Amino acid sequence: LDKGKRHKSNLSTTGNRPYNTNHWILVASISSLTVLLSILVLYYVEAKASKSEDSPSDLPYYTESVVLDVDVTESPKCVLSCDSTPRLKEMLTVLETLMDWKEFGINLGIEYHEIKKIKKENKLINDSKIKLYNYWLNADTAASWQKVINALERMQLKTLSSEIRRKYCSQTCNSDAVHS
Repeated sequence: LDKGKRHKSNLSTTGNRPYNTNHWILVASISSLTVLLSILVLYYVEAKASKSEDSPSDLPYYTESVVLDVDVTESPKCVLSCDSTPRLKEMLTVLETLMDWKEFGINLGIEYHEIKKIKKENKLINDSKIKLYNYWLNADTAASWQKVINALERMQLKTLSSEIRRKYCSQTCNSDAVHS
């Protein structure tokens, strides 16, 4: 090579550092794949949360949410009660797909410093969720499925809240509702 001429390649120079355009294309591709993977994981979590034992698995998850989103509280003669206290094991089973346990804790009314303490003490998400649910059940004397439903609805997790409402809430109607 001539000392006065530069060797042509896909490397150009910025100051004294080489700059590889292929590197930035790779970084952009990885970023795009990361976003796509995140969307797919969210879709999978929502789909898994919406499945119920009595619905066929080949239906798309959005059709199940239509079935589950029946609001029985509209009738003035019937009352939907979700006042029973959840058990830790039930919460772990029903909320298995819940990934953002910290936001859920805040929506349950747990103070942020308690959530930070739980996160610091537990490295695994499952252990953190157990600790959080247990903390809430012991700290809130009025813990109920309705509070769990409200927290999930504030997080825009309507399908999961509908599933809990269907499983753990009971509807009672007065005698006028039965005869009408």
